[in-house]
Amino acid sequence: GGRGAQKGVGAERPPRRHPSIVWSQPVAMEPPLMPAPEEEEEAAEAEAEALKARGNACFGSARYEDAVADYTEALESTPRSATLYANRAMALLKLRAFTEAEEDASAALGIDPAHVKARLRRAHARVEMAKYDEALEDLEMALEAEPKNASARRQMTECRTLRSKQAEARRPKPAVRVEVFTVQHDADNDADPFVLSITADAPPAQAHGGDGSAEAAPAAPATAPAPPRTLRPAGASLPCPSSGADVERAWRTLRKHDDEWRAYVRRLPPARLETVFASSLPADMLSAMLAALAHTAAEGADAATHAFGILRAMSVAGRFSILVMCMDKADARHAADAFDALEGFASVGALAGVTTDQVLSLRAKYE
Repeated sequence: GGRGAQKGVGAERPPRRHPSIVWSQPVAMEPPLMPAPEEEEEAAEAEAEALKARGNACFGSARYEDAVADYTEALESTPRSATLYANRAMALLKLRAFTEAEEDASAALGIDPAHVKARLRRAHARVEMAKYDEALEDLEMALEAEPKNASARRQMTECRTLRSKQAEARRPKPAVRVEVFTVQHDADNDADPFVLSITADAPPAQAHGGDGSAEAAPAAPATAPAPPRTLRPAGASLPCPSSGADVERAWRTLRKHDDEWRAYVRRLPPARLETVFASSLPADMLSAMLAALAHTAAEGADAATHAFGILRAMSVAGRFSILVMCMDKADARHAADAFDALEGFASVGALAGVTTDQVLSLRAKYE
């Protein structure tokens, strides 16, 4: 009727707006301001530096547990700090936590292989755990980087001494042969105080005849004691070495018999030793070789020529210069004796294919 036409079904209606609400277009929200990655890194480094300084102060006042805690917290901010690992290793050494100290020093070296302090601290931890071979390797590398490092030299001397004592303690004790034999009864000794003391409580030994009566036991014939046998290792019976370990085993077998050790060294082919000691020459092995060569070099022209070859072979071993710096007085004296003999033979042309200048040049490497 009078309402007008209806709107078609589905036609859109405008939204109904409440008269009390002021409508406006949505406003775009700005994202929160975040610190730049460089700023975060700088803040972490500053925090770690403050914690490291606090840890250093704790260490200086012998509060080692607090120092470990501060270094640990600092590492949470800067986990790639070789210095923090090395510092914590030092605090752990003071707490005698040697396994943990070794691990921290190794972590520092994993980040910075040239970190000498970390290497010395790992050597310290390894010495305390009787890992002398590994400690000597660390000390040699430290001295290779810092040849004048007095602490490294002192540690190496102590480590070599401890390693020698360990090897000596591990040597099997020689077997002792005891022979028991029977001797005839000597009545003249019956009144001896010692005889009386050991026979006071012992019943008299008796034997019984066929009729049950007691009769004296027949005395066993006297037996002369067998002469003691001494088992002596022979250097000539040991095979030619194929590795440095073979030479070291031979030395540990023969070290109590100087003449046999010298005979073994005299048989070593110099060319073979260049290969055997190419990677490294143990410090105590150098000492043992020099002690032998000090004698063999003076035994004649042929022996001196051989000694020259051995000395030259050892001079090209790995880290040889480090070993020379750490030679003790006995090593230096043995080297001097060997080269004195070589110079004497070279001066009269007795060394086959070796001149005096070559001897002097090689000697300089050992001084």
